[in-house]
Amino acid sequence: MSKRILKIFVLFFAIFLMQTNIYAQNTSSNKEAMANATSLMKNGNYHPASQILYSLLQQDSSQIAVAYKYAICSQQLFNYSDAEYWFRKVVILDTNIEYPEASFYLGLAEKNNGKYDLAITDFQNYLNQGANQRNRSKAENEIHSCRFALKSQNDSLSISIEHLPAPINTEYSEFNPVPISSSELIFSRYQEVYKDSFESIFAQSYISDILKTKISERGYEQPKLYSKRIQGGNDFTANICFNYNYRKAYFTICEDLNGVVGNCAIYSSNYKNGKWSKPKRLNDEINRPNYSSTQPYLVRMKDFEVLYFSSNQPGGYGAMDIWYVVIKDNRFQKVSNLGSIINTEGSEVTPTYDANKGVLYFSSDWHQGYGGFDIFSSYGGLNS
Repeated sequence: MSKRILKIFVLFFAIFLMQTNIYAQNTSSNKEAMANATSLMKNGNYHPASQILYSLLQQDSSQIAVAYKYAICSQQLFNYSDAEYWFRKVVILDTNIEYPEASFYLGLAEKNNGKYDLAITDFQNYLNQGANQRNRSKAENEIHSCRFALKSQNDSLSISIEHLPAPINTEYSEFNPVPISSSELIFSRYQEVYKDSFESIFAQSYISDILKTKISERGYEQPKLYSKRIQGGNDFTANICFNYNYRKAYFTICEDLNGVVGNCAIYSSNYKNGKWSKPKRLNDEINRPNYSSTQPYLVRMKDFEVLYFSSNQPGGYGAMDIWYVVIKDNRFQKVSNLGSIINTEGSEVTPTYDANKGVLYFSSDWHQGYGGFDIFSSYGGLNS
């Protein structure tokens, strides 16, 4: 063997060893990234998990396990277009059906994107493969819901919806609007702690606050914190409602569970001598320990008040149910579930009751609708 050939051989062998070492390092690094993303997903941290998974897909988009997890993250983050794309890719690549739930989640994404015919097909494919009982019931219900949507999607009411301008609405989430008068509005906002600051480079922390604003001839004022006393130093305070004279407030305070909002509970505060009292947690029948109770809505009746709220406490029909408790002579009566006509196997949330018309308004992801949470109404009172 000549020296020239020997040098070429040694050079190629060195390159081979280097590439093998790089491949091994990349493989180890990718496994570590996948484990990190999986851990984040278990804790409900879908946004950082999705960023890790997306970077892995950019290296190799045929990784079924990565694509499946990324699609789940996209679904959880309401990014239904990405969820649909990647769940469909998983269904196509998964010839051994290692991810049987992919067809089910693909159907959900398609429904949320208004592709009802495609959703029906994928829900049916999922049922034909054999489904677990929980999702079988959901898939069958979704097929009925998609057929309803196809038949009803052109229905409309003569209602005009106006998007409130800045500084009310921002790139963050504004919700639970409570008009106090024709000129004052109270609402909740979920937003970053560090906006356009040095700290934002290192942390992506969020909080929810109860804010207030007024409107004048110049438009809406810049929203301000409604009450430091009600906020009480808590990072997640939202969903406020008031009694008839605005001297008593009910609202939600949630905990930070390793970056995930949870263990929400309903509190009250009284307005006296120009300030709100320290928030008081309602009793354990309303706020069951280790469960969440949230979105209170107070209604004044003739001789009593009714506090409606949403909770995942035991004794319900699904994930989140609507419950109520009668308040008479400033005492809470027994907590009751609103019943199986309203509550389903899914989630029912955000109760609002019009006492003058006897109409309950709420959101549900199970009653037949157009995708995700829709708004529904029902005539009646209490649990009738």
